[in-house]
Amino acid sequence: MQSNTLIDPIHVNHHPAEMPLFIVMVIISSLIWLTLVVTVLGLVYALFFALFFFISHLLFITHIKGSAVKLGPDQFPDLYNRVVLLSEKAGLTDIPDAYIMQAGGSLNALATKFFRSKIIILYSDLLEACGANKGARDMVIGHEIGHHKAGHLKWWWFIAPAMIIPFLGSAYSRAREFTCDRYGVALANDPKGALTGLTILSAGGKVGPHVNLHAFVNQKLDINTGFLTIGQWLSMYPPLIERVAVIDPRYVSNLPGDNSGTIKALAILSAFIILPVIIGIISLVAIVPKFQSSLQQLQTNTEYSNTSFISDGQQNHKINQDLENLVQLVNHIYRSTGELPLPSNNSLSPYWQQYRPGIPEPIDPYDGNPYGYQLTGDNSYYLWSAGPDKITNTDDDILIERSPN
Repeated sequence: MQSNTLIDPIHVNHHPAEMPLFIVMVIISSLIWLTLVVTVLGLVYALFFALFFFISHLLFITHIKGSAVKLGPDQFPDLYNRVVLLSEKAGLTDIPDAYIMQAGGSLNALATKFFRSKIIILYSDLLEACGANKGARDMVIGHEIGHHKAGHLKWWWFIAPAMIIPFLGSAYSRAREFTCDRYGVALANDPKGALTGLTILSAGGKVGPHVNLHAFVNQKLDINTGFLTIGQWLSMYPPLIERVAVIDPRYVSNLPGDNSGTIKALAILSAFIILPVIIGIISLVAIVPKFQSSLQQLQTNTEYSNTSFISDGQQNHKINQDLENLVQLVNHIYRSTGELPLPSNNSLSPYWQQYRPGIPEPIDPYDGNPYGYQLTGDNSYYLWSAGPDKITNTDDDILIERSPN
């Protein structure tokens, strides 16, 4: 409905944290949406969830419009006129449709929209709890009008991906609630009644108006612990004691400025983040060398296993080539040093690594070990393969004797 009354609208500043958090939410959501668009499967999932939430919201709006009571000139006109007046005071040109709905005793109210239509839903039990306290009632109505005036429902679909990020989405949600409390207090124009509206949300219609606000706000000390502070950071709604304290700081003036809860919460979160990183680094340092060793062994075993499937003729050809390569290595060392290399564990492995870096060392296809090497004592040497029985110094060894040249 369009507003026809000329009323100077009130001006309400957003909570200081709301706009910076909104900018961060937009940036992160933009990146997420861009990733989903360029990823076909991600886009399919996004469309699926969008359809699911749209249908869920459609069913909810259908229930509201078909089962709740819509305020109007001929339906609870006093309450209807109050919604219109407060909307105009907030500067809304489109007056929200307001509905009363019973919710099994729940003390709540909410703002929503369907396409371009603005909607406010007031739970009947909350209105009954406010009773004749107009300030408390206007605080509730004004808070929901604030959601529409502040534009909280315009971009909800775009920033939805960032809303699920722990701590970030909840911090933005709490900032919006504080902004709407400012609207509620300004529109009610009754600070005491506005505070009563919050205590009614906490303790109900009979007890709420009689709550000792000083003692109520002093409960901040009860939640000033590490884990409970984290619980507050994860919550989409600020505690009611915090909302009272923000509206009227006089109730926290006598409380000590104790930041121990925040410090403990940061320490706990750091432990959950830093300790896993340290453990991960230690694990990598311990596991990587073992993994590399296992991989090398696997490669050796794989090479040996593969050669076991080739024919004897092919194996003998490979052995002859390998032995000839080793003979060339010995000749090179002899020409460079004037002496034959001394065996190391009956092999030439250290010399191969020194003189042939980066080239895989020849491996006996029968036993998977380096070829045998030994000096004869008369300026000659032996090179051998273990042979088909995989045992050295048996009749089937493939043996050659050479002298340096």
